Amino acid sequence: MSGDVSHTLQMRNLPLACGLLLVLLLLGAAVAGPLLAPFDPLERIGAVRTERGFIGPPFPPLTPGFVFGSDRYGRDLLSRVLWGIRPTLLMVTVVAGIRLLSGLLIGVVAGWARGWAGRSAATLIGAALALPTLFVALATITLIGPERGLPAFMFGLAVTGWADTARLAAEQTRLIRRQAYIEAAQVLGAGDAYLLVRHLPRHVLPLVGMLLAFEISATLMLTVALGFLGYYIGGGVWVIMSGDAVPVAERTTDYPELGQMLSTVLEHSLDPWPMVVVGATVFVAILGFNLLGEGLRRQAETIGGTRSPAGRAIAWALRPAERGALVLAMHGRATLIMLLAVVFVTAAIVAGQIGEPQTDVVDVPQEALPVAGGHMWGSGRRDAGWTRDAAWPATAAPGAIQVFQYGGSMVGAPVIDTAGRIIFCTRQRLYVIDADGTPLWDTPLARVPAGGPALGIDGSIYVVDTGARLLAFGPEGEQRWEFQARARGEATSGPVVGPDGVIYYTMIDRVQAVDMAGHAIWVSATVDSYLEEEPRLTADGELVLLRASAFGSDGSAQPYRFEERADAFSDPHFLVGADGGNYYRSGHRVVAWQPQGNATETLYSLSWEGSRVTIGYASDTGVARNGTAWMLYAGGLGDARLVWIGRDGVLLGNLPLGQRRSQVVAVGAAAELVICGIGAQGAECGLFVPGMADAGWRLPLGAPGQVVGGALTDEQLIVTTDAGALVIVWARSAD
Repeated sequence: MSGDVSHTLQMRNLPLACGLLLVLLLLGAAVAGPLLAPFDPLERIGAVRTERGFIGPPFPPLTPGFVFGSDRYGRDLLSRVLWGIRPTLLMVTVVAGIRLLSGLLIGVVAGWARGWAGRSAATLIGAALALPTLFVALATITLIGPERGLPAFMFGLAVTGWADTARLAAEQTRLIRRQAYIEAAQVLGAGDAYLLVRHLPRHVLPLVGMLLAFEISATLMLTVALGFLGYYIGGGVWVIMSGDAVPVAERTTDYPELGQMLSTVLEHSLDPWPMVVVGATVFVAILGFNLLGEGLRRQAETIGGTRSPAGRAIAWALRPAERGALVLAMHGRATLIMLLAVVFVTAAIVAGQIGEPQTDVVDVPQEALPVAGGHMWGSGRRDAGWTRDAAWPATAAPGAIQVFQYGGSMVGAPVIDTAGRIIFCTRQRLYVIDADGTPLWDTPLARVPAGGPALGIDGSIYVVDTGARLLAFGPEGEQRWEFQARARGEATSGPVVGPDGVIYYTMIDRVQAVDMAGHAIWVSATVDSYLEEEPRLTADGELVLLRASAFGSDGSAQPYRFEERADAFSDPHFLVGADGGNYYRSGHRVVAWQPQGNATETLYSLSWEGSRVTIGYASDTGVARNGTAWMLYAGGLGDARLVWIGRDGVLLGNLPLGQRRSQVVAVGAAAELVICGIGAQGAECGLFVPGMADAGWRLPLGAPGQVVGGALTDEQLIVTTDAGALVIVWARSAD
């Protein structure tokens, strides 16, 4: 009869079935969520086309492509929830495990030990039960500092949360200790360690699953409560929304975690849907673990000793654990050290997964990327990767200025060879002067150059004209050869030179490659845009990049693509960083990537909420040697704006430059930029450093026209303008 009742109760254990189903779904989302997420959790979508036309964020639920809608920044809520479950679940599970282990150990001591040890443990349990868990967690995290990340939260959440488990373990231990078989064993000479290991686990361990489920639920609830109060892992990031006289900033989150998301959505009560979505996710998680705990409790009550199948299974499973525990009990000190090691290693592993977004660290080079031929400034942007890596001397300020006027408008930026000679083009001629401006030679050009010159590894000077002709001149001005492209169309960029001496230039929508002897190597397939910019070469010279297209060193099109979502006007670009890394800029986001077979592997992503500050996208973007990304917004009619984003995703600066039509000339190792444009007194250049509220220095050039290019050495800044002026600025010591 009793067996039938037990069987009936087990069949009716709906909490166990429902809780197990919800927990399995939650675990599946934690494991596969990032793979299932339709968007990058940081990606911001500016507009979505619907049947009623374009709408801006926040997008309501069931918007095309946004099942759960979006937050006010245009970030997909479904993607953010799927990404946020894993770190939250990892953290609460580890914390719950620590609380469970601590509670069991303290409870067993309180229930078994006599004398001062038992009284001290019982007093500790009573004190922990009397203190509000939320208050203690909040005070502990504040004392340690939430900026310390996961360790502070783990300690704060576990410092008193073990008390309920300890109370239950103490009561169960006292009950076992009063049993007759325990007293009989003591009379026969059995010690406390033997009795604890031999008899206590089979009574306590069946409750561990139930206790762990309840601990996870309680920890998750406490994590959410802390999030409501603004305390969550990482502390969020502050985004500067305007950088004018009175800066205004707004806090948002980086990679999502449910506590973070709940904290930030509460700040926008007029947009409640994100709070509903995240809150419902947390509710389902808490409900699932509570149902699982209740179901396990009912299951433990229906086992009925070891006669039932479930009881026999538990007894069989506990035998190896009991034998191992007997051995460990004989080596108490070693056991304690091993347990502590396991706890610390587990915490370290989880901290690495929950803390800052994981990146494949690229060693920052101590020197700039090499220029083909070892020249000081080999092309319009120094090297074939466009890095412009050449810092203005940190201890120097602008000194003497010389302005040289030439006939006709300058075309592109100057270049500087190994001897310090300055080479540049006007619309009619190619000029070579020495470092102090003394003319050396010049030669006429039959057609207008498509861009500035470039220097070859043998000292040759290359010029591409609009007729798609590539001209090679010797160091003394003699013309060595001429190459005429067979493909139809004009050239739309100056040349760049790879490390093997191959010359590349753009012809409207394709790349032409020519060897050092003036013979064609290959012509790439066409791209979908009309382009007026030079190709870029990756640091290893294996890829040739043209806007959002990539080609191999043999001209073959590479299948490297980044999906452009609803924001079709994000002006995507491949970039090469001064740190040697490969990057991709789309909208206000810079993605670090590396080739992975025929696909791209994303290493990390940096972004900021640019659309709330400026109209349009960056006119120029790059990455400095220390991994800091910078974006120059100079395409509009107003003043230019410069933004820096650190390797860790922190916004380092958002600075109005007080210039128009600005362009970057050089980028230092710490992302200090020399930028030239039109200021209050005409053409000017300035030094802009992350974290500074204004330029380190500003220098009016005293030259007519608009800046079209520049180059930088250890001693000189050379600038060209569209009014035919070449300006040389000498650096002088700040002392």
